[in-house]
Amino acid sequence: MANETYDGTISIDLGTTYSCVVVYEGATIGIIANEQGSFTTPSFISFTDKERLIRESAKNQAAMNLTNTIFDIKRLISRPFDDPHVRTNSESWPFEIVNVDGSLAVRVVRHL
Repeated sequence: MANETYDGTISIDLGTTYSCVVVYEGATIGIIANEQGSFTTPSFISFTDKERLIRESAKNQAAMNLTNTIFDIKRLISRPFDDPHVRTNSESWPFEIVNVDGSLAVRVVRHL
């Protein structure tokens, strides 16, 4: 219904490796399960020639598609390309961080 209001609070925990969603209604707090019934969801996205994979699907095939699977993105949010933290961590990531006018971006190569 268009006129209904939600009287609770929803919180998203954007984690480096896993994320989750919590709802607070009245005196009750609950973690919302994802489609697989898990209370945490892998913070992964992967690109192939044919599709974009997210969550468990992306994490499960990461070893076969390392350069096109992005994770740890929380470590990059709001940081400039020349941030020392970015440079240090980028050495351990299989995906490529690139400079776009001083901002950082992740390069996706769409072939396997």
